[in-house]
Amino acid sequence: MFRLCAYHRALQSQVSTGQIATREYLESFEPRSLRRLKVFDSTPPDDIRRVYFERLTSNYSNPRSILKLYRNYISVDDYPCYSWLIRCLCQLGNSFSFNSFWSPYDRQSLVSLPLFKYLIYDIIERRHYLHPRHVPRVLFALTALEYRCWQLIPDLLDLVELHLEHWRLPALSCLIYCCVHLGIHNAKSDKHSSIVDILFNEVLRRDPADSSSFDWALLSYCLVLTNRYEWPTASDSALPTFLQRACSGLSLETLPLSGWTQYILYLTLYCTDVESPRNETEIKHSVPYEFQESLHIRWLNEILVHAQPQGSEQLQRDVESVLEGLGIKEGLLNCSVGRDDDEQHCLFAGHVFPNRRLCFEYNYMKARPDGEPVESGGISFRRRIFRKCGYNVAVIHRDQWDALSLNDKEEQLLRIMSAFPQIPNLDYDSTPGPREFTEHAGIKHLKHLRPQITSWPPEKITV
Repeated sequence: MFRLCAYHRALQSQVSTGQIATREYLESFEPRSLRRLKVFDSTPPDDIRRVYFERLTSNYSNPRSILKLYRNYISVDDYPCYSWLIRCLCQLGNSFSFNSFWSPYDRQSLVSLPLFKYLIYDIIERRHYLHPRHVPRVLFALTALEYRCWQLIPDLLDLVELHLEHWRLPALSCLIYCCVHLGIHNAKSDKHSSIVDILFNEVLRRDPADSSSFDWALLSYCLVLTNRYEWPTASDSALPTFLQRACSGLSLETLPLSGWTQYILYLTLYCTDVESPRNETEIKHSVPYEFQESLHIRWLNEILVHAQPQGSEQLQRDVESVLEGLGIKEGLLNCSVGRDDDEQHCLFAGHVFPNRRLCFEYNYMKARPDGEPVESGGISFRRRIFRKCGYNVAVIHRDQWDALSLNDKEEQLLRIMSAFPQIPNLDYDSTPGPREFTEHAGIKHLKHLRPQITSWPPEKITV
């Protein structure tokens, strides 16, 4: 006979003789670790794909719930539906799209999670199931998440070229912007480095009626991002035509309601004024005079406020902590950069050192498989504009930065700072006093409100 411990004897004393053969009596002898487990009594649904599609729809804009649902799906099915995986990635991208309230830090935390990497791996593993209809949505999701997946992009771009004549104009504008933002045109050694030129040539063959003002504004923005002011030729450039088509569907009443279209229009005009291409006059004539006035007056309070960086980023905070350890505290986070005599700025840099005329930009995009870093389209664009404004730009790539030790990071930053010493006659006060505005400066300055430009035309920018 086995002798029972006092704990098991106490459990037996609580069970009556009529319950000896019951499950409760048998479970009373199980260890606590097993009794804490929940017994899976319910069977999986018959149409498991439909159920998980419905659950994915109900968790449309919650990244945490989407990844949790993906974890549940892969625990039930070894090979989830591929269309469901694509839709899961697209909903994550839509959650962090350009109108979302999530900060860059949230996005960077998401793409570093193991569950997100498992999702990307599942999509790469069965990429032969990719369909042409998946391509624009997947590229947009990767763009919104700032996640450049070199194992997946070649297959996506192959489908783009195979079905080139089937893409509508809105899809072409989205594809061009995604390729530019991901920096595919900057990878000179890649076979798809000319995909942006191919897509732009296809745009010229399309019927302009099948489009919206935002499509033409986005195409104009992509021309500016890639420094194609005079494309295809200086005498017959496409940028003025694209701007005219973008403005043709707008009026002074609908312009404030056009969202990102008004931001792109003003930024295009500003960059044209800074870089001064040969067709500068034609580009500025393509936007009506009253549109330029409305954009210039509403820029600070109504347009730019929605495009400002939302909080600090991971790499930005890491560099800031290393700089503080070195005793360098004059750097400004997410500060605007422009010409010295600009009335209002349009672009922001990750770190700005005004007394050194130096900017730091941070590239979070993954490097090529051979380790070569490739800048994103936005970074190469800002670096070009900042240099025109008289600033030097240093780009810090995350893949290379994370591989360094603390001593190596300090050494690299000291090397950059020694290459760009402080300018003797350019002193910067980190705690400036309140600004004073003269009575006839054309600027409204009220307490608790940001300055607002009220004068027209501007003194610096030609219209």
